[in-house]
This record gives sequence, structure tokens and C-alpha cells, in this order.
Amino acid sequence: MEEMSVRSVPPYAPADRAGATGQLTRSALSWALYQGFRDPYLGLVGGFIFMPYFATVLVSDAVAGQAAVATIGKISGLAIAVIAPILGAMVDMIGPRKPLLAALTMLVVPLIACLWFAAPGNAGLPISVVMAILVAVGVLYTMSEVVFASMLPAAVQPSQRSAASGLALSLGNGTSFLLTALVLWAFALPGSVHGFGIPDAPLLGLDPLAHEPSRIVAPIVALSFAIGAIPLFLFARDTPRATARGAATIRDAVANLAGLFREARRHRDVMTYMVVRTVSQDAGTVLLTIGGVYTAGVMRWGTIEMLVYGLFGTVAGMGAGALASWLDKALGPKRALQIEIAGTLITLLGMLGTSATQILYLWRFSEGDVPALWDSPIFATAPEIVYLTIAFVGFLFQIAAWSSARTLLVRLAPPDKVGAFFGLSAFTAATTGWIGPMLVGFFTAAYSSQRAGLVPVAILLLIGWAGLFLVRGGTTEQVSKPR
Repeated sequence: MEEMSVRSVPPYAPADRAGATGQLTRSALSWALYQGFRDPYLGLVGGFIFMPYFATVLVSDAVAGQAAVATIGKISGLAIAVIAPILGAMVDMIGPRKPLLAALTMLVVPLIACLWFAAPGNAGLPISVVMAILVAVGVLYTMSEVVFASMLPAAVQPSQRSAASGLALSLGNGTSFLLTALVLWAFALPGSVHGFGIPDAPLLGLDPLAHEPSRIVAPIVALSFAIGAIPLFLFARDTPRATARGAATIRDAVANLAGLFREARRHRDVMTYMVVRTVSQDAGTVLLTIGGVYTAGVMRWGTIEMLVYGLFGTVAGMGAGALASWLDKALGPKRALQIEIAGTLITLLGMLGTSATQILYLWRFSEGDVPALWDSPIFATAPEIVYLTIAFVGFLFQIAAWSSARTLLVRLAPPDKVGAFFGLSAFTAATTGWIGPMLVGFFTAAYSSQRAGLVPVAILLLIGWAGLFLVRGGTTEQVSKPR
């Protein structure tokens, strides 16, 4: 094989006037905005609104629907496990991320919008087609995450990476909050709640009987994604171009990827972290995907309740970015991640012990004897308030863990192999991405219980938390700039 010269990724973005004053640079802000406007897919489509609609309305049974959602995660996870490592190695060799990221964005945005046609009955796309679209979106979305995350060293200076990573998550949740509030005000509440400036009927003539308020989130999220991507392509710094020839890229990427494994001893800590992340951080992703379906089933909440539940999640997410940034700086990203995983695990156990007729395993009520705290059309009972409180804290820790996990990977990975390690990170995520949903689906079906289905997620979080003790590095010491 002909030798190839590949220029190393610079370990930090060049300083500029804005960065010198402590403010995020235009490049860093543009990088954060991309995630800020793409993350609503996770909350509105993958989490709180569309996926529960898919499971409870299209599939028409909460238990079978949770198993179907797990199947979607299993298939997309297997595909990602094959594609992501090669993709990560390729982006290190070709250099600039923007062209590939643009192609992925232009593919995934129309597919998300197509979910509008997932109408109930025989009026829309068959369930099998909807599942295929969700699998394709899951694969493309993760591929874009690999490319986007590997831009961090070039787009953002070392001293600003924790802040930029936290800001990206906060923006994502802030955007999700605004879009969820818009859907609630414009489409879900009209006709059910009067006054308070709420329209008398859903805007755009949407029909609640056809579940159009739940389906409209797909084109709204697609439009948000497309608009938010523009600043990154205009202003964010990209990685320099390498000298790799296109015809040799895939072959050499596979060779370089194999080299990472051969040199595993040299990269022991980051490779150990890959395994730890497999069973911890991405268990949180499984929880986010399944959590909305679980909540809708065990709490018996409809579209309005789930929209408000989503608002609580996005408010927590806005605070999660700041929490992650503060913990990263105070304790280092490794200790921060351990705290965040522990918090996610504890709150998950609390959610499993609470339902429409039970509070924290201890207090059980008959169907007609659930205590109401006040007169309200939604969230009036004690179990509902307890569940909301636990879930809010859980969102705070879970979303903060995403930021700390990304910062820790950048801290541990060699600067010239960041893309490859983000590809491996997606590979390890895919390991849980199909094993986790498979276990959820198996336990859900075997015990005919949504609660039993989430027990494997708790076990994965516990293993991941303990595994971080084996990783060295990721402490509070500052990264020194090259002289």
C-alpha cells in the first residue's frame, strides 16, 4: 500500500480576540448551535412525544410498543457498530468534517420530516415503514454526531471546551423547551383548555383525533435542525485538509483502526474508557429512548401530559449543561461523570418504584383511592408529583453526563486520533445501543412488564459507574498549550 502523509489534527483551536477575553468565540458558538438545534429530535421525537405516540397509538399497546421501540434501537445499534468505527477513522484522514457533515444533515432532515405521515389506522405509513425510517434516522443521526463531536478540538480552544460542550447541551434543551411549549400552546391545548391566550382550536387546522398534534413535532424538529446547522457551516473552524487520496481512504482507515487496537496498551486509559462508556453513558441513551414510552404507559399520560413532562425535561436539561461545566472544572470530567451516572441510577430506581398507583415502592393505592393534592386536569395526584420530581432530577444528571462524557474523551484521546476515538466511542455506544434495547425488549416481553424491562438499564449504569475507577486521567489539571 502506498504510503500516505496525514496531517495531525491541531490539539487546540487558534486563539482569537474573543477567546482571550473569556467569551466563547464565534467558532465555538457556531459549533454549539448545531447541537442546540439538532437535539430537539432526541426530546420531541425520540423521547417525549412521537415515540410514545408510536408505541401507544400506532402499535396500540404499551408493552408491545416498548418492545418495538427496543427493536428499533437494536437494529440501528448493530448498523452503527459496523459503520461508526470506520467513519471515525476516515474523518481523521480526510481532515475537514464540514462536507461529510453537510451530506449527513441533508439526508437525515427529510427523513425526520417524513414521520408526519405516520398516521394511525390505514391512513398513513405502515408500522414497518415507520420503524425503517426511525432506524435510518438513528444511524444517520449517530454518524453526524461522530463527525460533529470530532470537530471540537479544531472549533473550540482547550480552555473553552467544557463551556462549549455544556452550552451545546443547554441550547439543545432550551430549543426543545421552546418547541415543546409551541406545540403545547398551538396544537395540543386548543379545544381542551380555554383562556390564557390559548387558541380556541388547533392552529393549521390540525385534527387531534388523527393525532396530528403528536405527529407535527417531526416536521418542526426537521426545520429546527436545518436552520440551526447553518452557522456551523458558515463560521465554525474545521480541521485542516489531509493528503489522503479518496480511493485509499476506506482501506487505510480500516488499517489505522486496526492499529488502534494493536496499540491498545499505549492508549490503555482511553480504551478502558471506551468499554466503560459502552455500559454507562449509552445506557442513559437507552433510558432516554425508552423512558418516554415507559412513562406514558405506567403513568397513563396522554399527549398533553407528555408535552408538559417534556417541558420539565428540557428545563432540567438547560441546567444540566451548566452543572456539567461546573463539575468538570471543579472535579475534572471523570469525577463529574461518576457523580452524574450515580445520580441517574438513583433516580431511575425511584422512577421504577413509582406508578399511577404507587409511590417509591412503599405506598400503594387502589385505583379509586389515589390521593389528589389539588383540583387540576393534569398532575393532580401525589404519585404524579413524586414521579415528576424524581424524573426532573434524573434528567439533570443524565443530560449532564453526556457533556462530561464528551469532555472526558477529548481529554483522554491523543489529539491526532480524536476522530478515530469518537468513531470508536460510537462503536462502543452501539454495543449498548443494540444489547441494551435487546435486554429491555426481552425483559419486557418475558415478564409482560414495562418496569421489568428497565431493570437491565440500572445494572448497566451501576457497572459503568464502577468501571470509571479503572480509568486514569480526566482530573482537574489544565491542558497546556503547545509552545
